[in-house]
Amino acid sequence: MSSLRPCYTGRRAVSLKDVAAELGVSYSLVSKVLSGRLGNTGVRPEVKEAIFKKAEEMNYRPHPLATALKQGRKGAVGVLVHPIGERGSELAHDVLEGLSSELDDHGLRMWLRFFETDADFTRQFDQRMRSEVDGLIVVGLPHPSIYDLLLELNRGGLPIVTAFEEKPIEGVPNVTENTERQCYLTTRHLLARGCSRIVHLKGTMPARYQGFLAAHKDAGISVDSRLLFDCNDYRIESGARAVGVLLDAGIGFDGIVAQSDHQALGAVHELIRRGKRVPEDVRVTGVDDSVLCTACMVPLTSTTSEMKRVGRETARLLFQRLEGIDCESVGIEPRLVIRASS
Repeated sequence: MSSLRPCYTGRRAVSLKDVAAELGVSYSLVSKVLSGRLGNTGVRPEVKEAIFKKAEEMNYRPHPLATALKQGRKGAVGVLVHPIGERGSELAHDVLEGLSSELDDHGLRMWLRFFETDADFTRQFDQRMRSEVDGLIVVGLPHPSIYDLLLELNRGGLPIVTAFEEKPIEGVPNVTENTERQCYLTTRHLLARGCSRIVHLKGTMPARYQGFLAAHKDAGISVDSRLLFDCNDYRIESGARAVGVLLDAGIGFDGIVAQSDHQALGAVHELIRRGKRVPEDVRVTGVDDSVLCTACMVPLTSTTSEMKRVGRETARLLFQRLEGIDCESVGIEPRLVIRASS
């Protein structure tokens, strides 16, 4: 009667014990052969060849965490996040999803902490975390006052990668979406649709405003300064207030480029409340391609923030640094998602 052998369907990772069981040899022998650490252990060439062949046949891959521990690493990464975006934008959620997915692919655990002030950062990144992680990822709003500390840690041998939308640290790899391109794409889109008097709802990111100006320059169309509205935030109420102020002042416009989906949603609702049709009278666009886009009375055209990709790329760069590979900062291009509002 033949013995039963396990069936490997790829539903779980193949282990050294699985390879050993298939060949009827010891776990320690398989481990020594595949790691190249035979030492004084004698093994016949045909057995050694059979182990390599069976490991390849079963698609055996060393577990990244086990490899890290053998190399003297902890197999963990510190992730400190200053949350970004208005509620509903899901920016922080998306970047963490990307981070955790990529770190998991590399068998790395994540020590996650949130902070909002410099004191929060210092308290969260305490001595215990420093002793338990191989590297550090800092995500969200930049805190220039802690840059000296981060540079000191980086120079001291702790690999660091950041994901700041602006003000990166010189000498530290940073991953960000191309924020200028976000409003360039939406502005170019409205200009191509025939808009010539486009309102820009300015937030706190100068790069998005520069994208708005660059699209007008490329199209050879001047910008009326009366159409630039300083919101100084990204809230729904700001978009609604801007529309109300402009309409009350009798300033004509046929398009709105907001710096967030929240601003755009507020603008759409106020336009409709005032008797304006979207997009027939005014075309509106946002930024982030959030869940608000399909929840709006008129589905919003928007550009993506690519936060999942930012998260994955940030984790990938840190893994490269842990492996001793030099890496450069990365910019990720947004996409324009066209819906009914434009």
